[in-house]
Amino acid sequence: MYKTVSRCLSCESPNLLPFLDLGQMPPPNNLLDSDDPDVHESVYPLGLQACQKCGLVQLTNIVDPEEMFTHYVYIPSTAKTMVIHFTELANKVLKKISITPGSLVVDIGSNDGTLLSVFKQKGMSVLGIDPAENLVAAANNAGIPSIASFFSQETAKKVVDDYGHPKIITATNVMAHVPDTNSFVAGVRTLLDSDGTFVAEFPYGLELLKRYVFDTVYHEHVFYFTMSPLNKLFSRHGLEIYHIDKLPTIHGGSIRIYVQHKGRKKGFSVDESVGSLLDKEKIYGLDTPNPYMRFQKRAYSVRDQFTDFLEEQEKAGKTVIGYGASAKATVLLNFCNVTRKQLPLVVDSVPLKHGKWIPGVRIPIYPETDFLSFKADFGVIFPWNFANEIITKNPDFVSSKGKFVIAFPKLHFA
Repeated sequence: MYKTVSRCLSCESPNLLPFLDLGQMPPPNNLLDSDDPDVHESVYPLGLQACQKCGLVQLTNIVDPEEMFTHYVYIPSTAKTMVIHFTELANKVLKKISITPGSLVVDIGSNDGTLLSVFKQKGMSVLGIDPAENLVAAANNAGIPSIASFFSQETAKKVVDDYGHPKIITATNVMAHVPDTNSFVAGVRTLLDSDGTFVAEFPYGLELLKRYVFDTVYHEHVFYFTMSPLNKLFSRHGLEIYHIDKLPTIHGGSIRIYVQHKGRKKGFSVDESVGSLLDKEKIYGLDTPNPYMRFQKRAYSVRDQFTDFLEEQEKAGKTVIGYGASAKATVLLNFCNVTRKQLPLVVDSVPLKHGKWIPGVRIPIYPETDFLSFKADFGVIFPWNFANEIITKNPDFVSSKGKFVIAFPKLHFA
């Protein structure tokens, strides 16, 4: 069900530098229906390595995507922060890229259609592509035309035959999930209109390394992109990045790239935002082993701080519960070998997760609305990128002297 990566998944170089080993880990979103000890759970090695030729940071082992994506439980429409973000994204893209009403917009990894619903409200024709059959069904029921499929060059050809070439293709937090990144980019080139723009968002690899947020490393995220390897990848397929937006509040620091066909008539000029990030990456030393070794050392420091905190609260008779059954929670809890005695439960806003258990550690998930009833002394915010939203929703917890805790970049009270 998994394969070891011995050559770079972009440039095929065998010169790879391993720098993070999180051990055996269950796929983070594969929530359990039962905590029965006889129920078998799949676990896979999880770690990072950097290509010493093109610079691409990628996983050491790849899990079969079918296991992770055909039934998916992450739904952006349940987070107010993401709904606002998608509205801003659509507005900005339509302002930057002038297209006529009725033009086709395709979203790769469209989930429940939250982003496409904004484009549809703006008068665009829309189509979603997502492998999660449950979410595609929800999108279609909501009036967002969607097809259940993994995206590849073959998928792109079928979409062109059935729907034509879109003027805009979006892919938010999905490009880094696709192991065959060359087929993905080739598919974008095939699908995109000659005068179109591909807009992609993903966590920025440099921010991962600078903030030491190893909990964003999981089997779904195959790649941790930085600009130098991305430029090489797109160029190889006849495409070019012409503009970049920095998104400091999304997923701990993300970027939004705008891509067009190379040599496009009346295309956009490559602006200074691209060169600026390339310069920063060089200054940080991404072409040397140093930042990767620092990252590994810091990961173990965060683990020790978090486990020490839980042990101290357990000895003091304090109650610690989790807030947000995110993939980040699965990674941190399993890496730290947290027990149900130390952290008995996690609350979450997504109904699909209620009554399930976090894989590996088998900690139960309760509705977010039950949070105050547990009278916890501490609430660990696992999806720290939504910390402000969570704190704002829970003034009574803070006023009752409860404390929210965040583990990254070092353990602190929010």
